[in-house]
Amino acid sequence: MKKYISLSLVLIMTMIGFAQQNISIMSYNIRLASVDDGANHWNIRKQKLVDLIKYYDADFVGVQEAQVPQLDFIKQNNSSLDFIGSPRNDDKNAEYSAIFYKKDQYKVLEQHTFWLSETPEKMSKGWDASYYRIITYGLFQDKKTKIHFG
Repeated sequence: MKKYISLSLVLIMTMIGFAQQNISIMSYNIRLASVDDGANHWNIRKQKLVDLIKYYDADFVGVQEAQVPQLDFIKQNNSSLDFIGSPRNDDKNAEYSAIFYKKDQYKVLEQHTFWLSETPEKMSKGWDASYYRIITYGLFQDKKTKIHFG
């Protein structure tokens, strides 16, 4: 009996070991590309950010205050990444809270943008906010292990 219990424990521990997966996540507030940024202008910062993302080689990178040209620059300069997200409003220079992910490793199963307000499913300002505030949610699947997470 002791032998079967020991064998069962070894099998369970082995299965748990196979189920574990390390995922690296990085977050970065890009700060929009403002003309009046002086030494902090996007053209000065953009290559440094791409180098930083490549250095850490994270599976997922959450970015805040990102505009389309900034998102495109990151994607064009790191071919292993794609992103999900929606703009926070209808402005042509709208900001995103996007999630970059390694497209060869992960598959997007669902994605949603929620507004931090009493009506999160539609573009709206919350409580006493001056700006629209959003959250991007993604449900991903590891292409190798088929594990889902979000």
